[in-house]
Amino acid sequence: VTFTPQSEMSGQLLPGQGSPAPSPRPWTPNSAKVAQGVFSGAPNTPGMPGPSNFADGLRQPKQRFSWADFIRGIIFGLINGVVLVPVMIGFAQIIFRDPFFEPKKALLVKAVLFSCVVHQTAFGLMSTLPFAVGQVQDAGLIFLSAMATSVVSICKDDGVSDTGTIATTLILLSSATTLLGLALILTGYFKLAALVQYLPQPVVGGYLAFIGMYCAEAGLQMMANTSVATFTEIPDAFTHGRARLVVPGVATGLLLYGILRRFRHFAVLPCLLIAIPVCFFVVMLALGLSLDDVRETGWVDSDTSTVSFYDIWPLFDFAQVHWKAFPAQLPTWFA
Repeated sequence: VTFTPQSEMSGQLLPGQGSPAPSPRPWTPNSAKVAQGVFSGAPNTPGMPGPSNFADGLRQPKQRFSWADFIRGIIFGLINGVVLVPVMIGFAQIIFRDPFFEPKKALLVKAVLFSCVVHQTAFGLMSTLPFAVGQVQDAGLIFLSAMATSVVSICKDDGVSDTGTIATTLILLSSATTLLGLALILTGYFKLAALVQYLPQPVVGGYLAFIGMYCAEAGLQMMANTSVATFTEIPDAFTHGRARLVVPGVATGLLLYGILRRFRHFAVLPCLLIAIPVCFFVVMLALGLSLDDVRETGWVDSDTSTVSFYDIWPLFDFAQVHWKAFPAQLPTWFA
């Protein structure tokens, strides 16, 4: 909280207004106590309007129903859906990037989408921020992916069936994210978030850079349909005729980055995400190609099966879980 001397503020104009702004209340010995009371949850100090605590200041008063607001909310919901659905599908591809999961990829993508629906619903109903769009973030992907890959390796060495491997992976990841949520709640309850300030900046920056590299490798693997598990395997995505699939994707990504750097309007990204597949199918029809033709050449996924979200529940079979794979994932979970 900064208090500006009255002599510096007197007569200044507010942005977009043509009359002088009212001078702030001059500093008094009680000002620090007032500021402390507002942000610590103490009762309001007489003569100092404002919420009793900072969270109350974020809550907006209930307003009467308005069709205009309702339609605006639907439009913004559709925009967020256009942006988030492809992102969540990409997250599923990153988490289950091991080739073992390929036959069940449709179900696993649906499982990730369903978890995102639960996440968004809880955030929308419970958050004190009325404008919040609380969706899954990419920060934990590398850990979930590492645990999923580790489970596959352990189960394969121990002779576990495919059904048991998938059940072990899904229940492990669900348990890990649930425990992480509880850990975050306890961190907030005991006011331990300040410990983050002791992390060196190079550590934080390196972690964020690694997330970007990890997502880039997963994107190349998805486009080239070949393993790109390490940095040294990136050149493999451009060999054996795969460059024709990868180069357009990389060029599209660079184009998106450049346009979003130049234009900051909220509608730019969803419009681009809609325009890209539209342009693809327009070119496909112009060349006289069918959907089966582009599937055969690798431009479109060859898996045409459809599943419902309730088809994922049989995969959570506790009787098939290989519990010996859990202890090996503790270091990754703590990380």
